[in-house]
Formats: sequence, C-alpha cells, structure tokens
Amino acid sequence: VMFTVTPFRNGLTLGSTNIAASARELYGVLTSLTETAIVYGAETCNAQMATNAKTPGKIPAVHSAYKPFGPGVGIHALRNIIATAGLRIFCDPCTLAVEKATGKSNGLTQLGGDFAGNVMAACLSAPVHQLYGFTVTTPELQNMSGSEKKDRMIQFLKEQYLETKDGRTRLSSVVPRDLFMRSMYVAVAYTMYGTLERTLVGCGRSDLAVLAAGSALAHLRSGAATALVASYVVYD
Repeated sequence: VMFTVTPFRNGLTLGSTNIAASARELYGVLTSLTETAIVYGAETCNAQMATNAKTPGKIPAVHSAYKPFGPGVGIHALRNIIATAGLRIFCDPCTLAVEKATGKSNGLTQLGGDFAGNVMAACLSAPVHQLYGFTVTTPELQNMSGSEKKDRMIQFLKEQYLETKDGRTRLSSVVPRDLFMRSMYVAVAYTMYGTLERTLVGCGRSDLAVLAAGSALAHLRSGAATALVASYVVYD
C-alpha cells in the first residue's frame, strides 16, 4: 500500500519547499523516488532524498532510515493521529450518508464512504504534513532557538496558505493544490488499508464460523456415540 502511494507523499514534500509549482510539475520529478516508508525515520529519510533530488546538496547529511526520532517527530505523530481519524471516526458517518443518498448499501457505497472519510482526514492533516515536510527539509531550523523555530514555522504556514492582495488577506491558490495532493496520498492509502482490513476480518469470521460449526458437529457426534455406547451397556 505505502509503496503504491509513496510518489504522492514525495510530491507533498516538494510542495512544502516550492510554493509556485503545480501538482503536475511536482509529480514530474518523482519517477525514481519510490522509497517505501511507514515510520518516522524512513519517511524523514525519504523526504530529504526527495528534496535532494530536486535541489542537490541542500541536505548534506540525510537522516538515517533506522533512527526513529529527530526534527519534527512530534508534528509527525500529530499528523498520523489526524490522518487515522478518517479510517476510525469519519468513515462510518460518511458511509451512512452515501447509503442514504443512493438508497443502497453494498460494497461500492462502503468504498465511497471510506474514501470520503479519508479525504476529510487528509484535508485536515494537510497543513500538519506540510509543516512536518518543511521541518525535516530545512536544516537551518536546527540552529534556531525554540521561539525562533516556532516563529519560522508560523511564517512558513502563512507564506504557504495565505496571500495578501489589494490590502486583503485570503487563502492562497496553494490550498487546493495541497489538499488535492494530500488526498491522493492519504485517502488512497487508508482506503486501501480499510478495504484490506475489512476483507481479512470477514475471512477470519468465516473461518471461525466454519470452525465453530465443525466443533459443534463433532460434539454432537461425540454425544451420539456416548449415548449409543450407554444404551449397549444398559442392554447388556
């Protein structure tokens, strides 16, 4: 699953360092970057590799894929908590809404509900993910004090998502780009996870039902055999 959607994640990483690029332009530099990662160390390493692929030498010492802590680890954890909410909280209400709207309840409505719930979580977690990407691909942050780092992060979010024109501040055109790219990564990945999980649980329940039926049948046969032996004993 993560191997399949890694290019989408790398596109988000590059988006945090290139505000002017479109989604198509960002995806265009990702064909050779298929590093699979699901934990902090590997994902941070992957993000820095994606950055170096676009800007060679920007990060001289790439984070070790086997080191489970480092810059942005708290942001990484928060992002994952928000993203998981789609699979565990939003999917069921979204599925009910899809079923109500279509008047049907089947595998397709379940898939649609899962995807819609995961899109919601993806959109909520997009700014957090971009902040994580910015943190791990901006080496100079490590030389700043806590307050300076906080101010720089706030500045990044403002530059990324707000623009001022004619004295008015509004959301920038980067917002739909980041929401789309985050949804392509998170919603696809977590919907695949949810479908796989549901399939495995269903298979497990079927197997348990077969085992239970087999056990009950064996018990009945054992009881019948015991009763038969008892009748012979009484007859003798």
